[in-house]
Order: sequence, then C-alpha cells, then structure tokens
Amino acid sequence: MARDKYSHFSLMIHSRRSFVGCLLLILVWLSQPTPAFGQSANEQSPDIDDARWSKLEGSEPWPTDLIEVTELPAPDETIAKIVKNGNVEFKFYDANKIRRRFTGETRMVMNYYTNVKFRWRVVRNQGKRQLAVTVDHRPTRFEFFHQILLPRAHANEQMFAEPLVLHELDHVRVSLDPRYQAQFEEWFQEATKSLTIEIDSRTKEDDFESLIHAEVQAQSAQCFEKVLQLIHIRNRELDRQTQHGELKLADDFFSVADEN
Repeated sequence: MARDKYSHFSLMIHSRRSFVGCLLLILVWLSQPTPAFGQSANEQSPDIDDARWSKLEGSEPWPTDLIEVTELPAPDETIAKIVKNGNVEFKFYDANKIRRRFTGETRMVMNYYTNVKFRWRVVRNQGKRQLAVTVDHRPTRFEFFHQILLPRAHANEQMFAEPLVLHELDHVRVSLDPRYQAQFEEWFQEATKSLTIEIDSRTKEDDFESLIHAEVQAQSAQCFEKVLQLIHIRNRELDRQTQHGELKLADDFFSVADEN
C-alpha cells in the first residue's frame, strides 16, 4: 500500500534540568529503562503524559485504541542498538479502521541533566554591585524516549526490513546524532563560563546561589531550544529528501561521525 510509505516526526519541546551548588556536587542518576523486543508491560518506557509529546505541523492525535503486541522479531545488531539507545517503543493500530494522513509517525521526549559547579565573588562596576560567577562544567547527561506508531500489519517477521519501519528508525537516528549533544555543550559552556549578575543592597548572600541557578538554567534552556530546532530541521530534511519514506535515503545523509 502506498500509504505505508508515509510518516511524520513529532518533536518534544521539553527538558529536565539539574544543577548543583558551589562546592558540593552530588547527583543521583535515574536508571534508564531498556526496552526489550518482547515489549512486555514491565519492559516498556515509563508512562509519559500525552501532552508532553509535542506535535509538528501536520501531525494528528495518536489513536487511543491501540493494539497490544507483546512479541516482535529480533532486529539485527545495528537496529537493536538504535532501539536501545533511543528507548524506542513501538505502538500499533488497526489501519483498516483508523485512517491517518501519515501511516507511520515517530515522536520523542528529550531530557537533559546539566552538571555544574560554580564560584562567585561580589564586585562593583560603575557603583553597582554584581556577582562575578565562574562556572565549572561537567558533561551533560541526555535522555531520550521515542515512540513509533505503525499499522498492526507491520508487526510481522519482516518488520525490520519494512521501508516504513526503517524510515521511522532514521528519525530516531537523527535524535541520537551525538553532534547535537556536542553542539549543546559548546553553546552552553560558551554562554555560562563566566556570568555577571546584578544585585542590590537588599540581596542577601543566602540568595546568591538561587540567583546563579536561575541564570544558568535560563542559559541552558536557550541552548537546548536551539538544539531542538536543529533536530526539528534535520527531521524535516529527512522527510523532504525521502518524501516521507517513499524514496531511498541518500547514503551520505548520516555521516561516518554518526555512531548510533
């Protein structure tokens, strides 16, 4: 069916941010679920409210009447790595009962957890009190969750050879491209390596850390939004070049630097 070659990508504009204080660095990492191909209830990604999966132009609401599929074929090593790293969960619907503009669709939640320490000193500049802040950056941790919506007929032994399924997994590969994470680190470190925050006589020293936290958070959020826009643009380009999965993807779309 021609409809089986169409897809759409939905991008989650959301983040979680973690900050640490001046001389104390204590982070407790959340364990990340690893989806198995059996897709049993206790192996799927944690419940994420539907509103957190934001939609791109052209997306439709996902069906509420989904078909549970507990056993899927085992993919090859390359695809298995994409599924694991992207925390991919497959969702299925009855295409005979539900007609969609895009037969397949991929949506994503991307969280990031920053890890910084900072020190400050109070300075005066043209009679104004300021906090001069120096930030020490540690690697940011990124967390991804993906859901791929497919017609139930695609849950067969040849699933991971289906062009539509491979196209949706290419959307996951875009999200996981390490160059976006590296770009975030570059922008974030450049924006926050040294900060100047104005304070007045009423500002107490006990408030300094919260002011610094707020500024670092604001800067990280701006950098993250820019990265999300890059991912958004790249997914649009993926759909443009392949006409939503109808055409073969150019061999050089993903460079050799992509290690997903």
